[in-house]
Amino acid sequence: MLNTETMPETSIIVATIDGTYTSAQISIFREHVARILATGGTPRFLMAFELLDLDKVSARAAWEDLNAGELFARADKMAVLADRDWIANLGDLIAAVSHLQVQTFDVGHRDEAVAWLSS
Repeated sequence: MLNTETMPETSIIVATIDGTYTSAQISIFREHVARILATGGTPRFLMAFELLDLDKVSARAAWEDLNAGELFARADKMAVLADRDWIANLGDLIAAVSHLQVQTFDVGHRDEAVAWLSS
């Protein structure tokens, strides 16, 4: 499941991935980004990976995920919360191929991640 929320009075979008996700859940993520952009804000992302089961991600959701580059085009920061090295390495890859500043935090350091995104 992909749960998306925007932290109150911020432009920080929290996306929590637990297991798998659907194209409908990616659409909700897109709506959060659109709301921030409509107010002239700059989206910042807190991507919290609790569990990711790539074997169960639908083909449509994977396609929409691959085509989500425009969602990040006007963002400037992404914090990745993860306890697995390969997900942390994904954060490094995103930083290498995009303009985003990316920091990876252990799952127990959510407050530090939010503080970094807020700075």
